[in-house]
Amino acid sequence: MEDAVAITNGLKAICLLFVFLMDGDERTIIAAADELLNRIKERLDQLAEYPVMYPNPAEIERAHALGTDQVERYTGPYADAFSNGHADSVLPAYVAAAKAARNLGMGINAGHDLDLDNLGHFLQAVPGVLELSIGQALVADVLLMGLGPAVEAYLGVCRI
Repeated sequence: MEDAVAITNGLKAICLLFVFLMDGDERTIIAAADELLNRIKERLDQLAEYPVMYPNPAEIERAHALGTDQVERYTGPYADAFSNGHADSVLPAYVAAAKAARNLGMGINAGHDLDLDNLGHFLQAVPGVLELSIGQALVADVLLMGLGPAVEAYLGVCRI
């Protein structure tokens, strides 16, 4: 843990993602996750706001209780559903998470697997997204379109 925290000292923001395999008592695993997040939060308090990835409103409330200013929704499942023509079946969970975050005064971010094809649909359904993690798609589009046209295309989608 000391090495991981030392690496973050120069950062202004950090995104934390934890995946716990549920092969034991769920209450024990959740308690352990809360304890770990509290220890990390204590070590990162000197940093600026940082988003933490949480998948649902109940966990957003836990993040808020830890003092988190923003949450980021992992959008991989949305992107998969979009590519299979079923985006509307998963969007209610994203809308509920964004509403829960906003109700707690937290910012909402989104990212992973968003691209020019699915980003506009997502932003229309989930208003108020502050930040996007779209690096891989943007780089791929820059290679195909050039830097200026790719950035303009993404900015155009974000202005919807």
